[in-house]
Amino acid sequence: MFWNACRATEFSLRLEECVMYAFEYTLDEQGRRVLRGLDFEETTEFELLEAARPMDRRPDGSLPQDTRWLQLFNKYEQARAAKAAA
Repeated sequence: MFWNACRATEFSLRLEECVMYAFEYTLDEQGRRVLRGLDFEETTEFELLEAARPMDRRPDGSLPQDTRWLQLFNKYEQARAAKAAA
């Protein structure tokens, strides 16, 4: 799964500010593919939020689910950074 890295820090719609980013997956205790630091349900939720293309943008360009997306992304990113530092 790839996404535009600019979404993590701001709700920018300008493509030139974005870079492609590959997510790091691992396996949970049941052998299911999950994003590092997230459980299966959180991974599923994150992927659904990431794939959504709703038309209900707010005046600032953000989406109602961006807050939850960012919470899950930050949890993932903290786990990924900890693994990289180890």
